[in-house]
Amino acid sequence: MVSDESTVVDFGDRCRAVRELRQLSQTDLCQRAVLGNATLSIIENQRRVPSVQNVIKVCRALEVSADYMLGLSEDFQPNGPLTSRMIRGWSQLSTKEQEILVKMCEVILAERMEATPRERHLREFAAVG
Repeated sequence: MVSDESTVVDFGDRCRAVRELRQLSQTDLCQRAVLGNATLSIIENQRRVPSVQNVIKVCRALEVSADYMLGLSEDFQPNGPLTSRMIRGWSQLSTKEQEILVKMCEVILAERMEATPRERHLREFAAVG
C-alpha cells in the first residue's frame, strides 16, 4: 500500500518535473487544468494530497498517465490525442510497416541529437506551424 506522504511527494515532484519538461509555467498549467494558482502551488510543494478531481485535471492537462504521476509506474507515457491516434493506427499496421516507422523515428531522433540548439528550436517551431 502506498502511503499518503509518498503519494504527495511523488505527485508534487512529478507534476513540477513534467510541467517543466513541457516548458509550461505554473500559470500555463493552471489555465490548461482549470486550477487556481494557489492549488497548483500547494500540489507542487507537497503540502496536501491532491483531490481525485485535481489529479485527473493535472494528468489530462500534462497529457500523462495518473499511474506515472502517482508513482505507481516508472513508465512515462504521454496520453494526448496524437498518442491515442498513433496507438489506434499502430495496431492496424503490419509488422514490416511498424518496423519502418520505428526506424523513421530513430533517424529523426538521431538527427535531432546532432542538430545545434538553434536548429532544434527552428525545427520544433516549424513543426508547430
